Amino acid sequence: MMPKQRMTLEQLQMRFGTEEKCIKHLIHLKWPDGFRCPRCGYASAYLTQTRRLPLFECRSCRHQTSPIVGTIMEGSRTPLSKWFIALYLVSHNAQGISAVALRRKISVTYKTAWLILHKIRHAIGKLDASLPLTGIVRVNAEQYGRPYNPTIFRHRQEHPVWIAASLIYAIEPRYMKIKLINNSHLRGRNILKQAVAAFRENHISSNAAQVTFIPRRYDPQCPKVLHYRWKELRRNLWLTHRGIGRRYLQAYLDEFCFRYNLTELTEHFFDYMTQACINSRVITLADLSGALLESAA
Repeated sequence: MMPKQRMTLEQLQMRFGTEEKCIKHLIHLKWPDGFRCPRCGYASAYLTQTRRLPLFECRSCRHQTSPIVGTIMEGSRTPLSKWFIALYLVSHNAQGISAVALRRKISVTYKTAWLILHKIRHAIGKLDASLPLTGIVRVNAEQYGRPYNPTIFRHRQEHPVWIAASLIYAIEPRYMKIKLINNSHLRGRNILKQAVAAFRENHISSNAAQVTFIPRRYDPQCPKVLHYRWKELRRNLWLTHRGIGRRYLQAYLDEFCFRYNLTELTEHFFDYMTQACINSRVITLADLSGALLESAA
């Protein structure tokens, strides 16, 4: 569901081909109305440009900060031009991009590529959590992982999910979410009422006009387009990543929905993606691992 005309990678590299251009754009996005001290709010600072990144020192409280402080890029030694290419590929590639492919694209180690992608996915998850579903909402149960046996017992590689959307004219998804169902809300393959209550509380606006849960797969009441989007997601995860375990699955589900939802959120994919990463606070590898474990519970 991508627009016919959008910025190409070549255009991105022409626009942000140097660190100076990337820094200037990042400063503009972070302080669109001019510098503001993150500690005291003062609007004037001394500027030091002898470092890799410019350093702002507040003229009032002497607090020092840089354009990447307080963002997911804080502490990273990777050039901003490489971060920008990663942001572009995540937001514009319909099938997503693997850490192996990103490593080749921006010439970094696999560990660095993996960390960049998961920090971006973390920012996407935080943004998604702030945008509840509104209007006419349909929620349907699906399952990631093929059924391993015909019994009532769920195999450890079968992961039930909710796929939900705010619908336009009760047909076409306007904004979509896909969320793993917590293991404590499952009994075998049966979805308990607690799962419905938890999803409604966490992901649906209290002002939603109409909410319909369909906790059975392939129910004729479910809009076919939701099932088609689910099949598209599973195909993309297999083609790009060759399957995902439960620990990381929610991050990839959020990434897929983010790209689908971008056409409803904005016409400027790259800037919106960059702004989301600026607004998401710095996260360490240890915190990221903890967040991934929590989402897999």
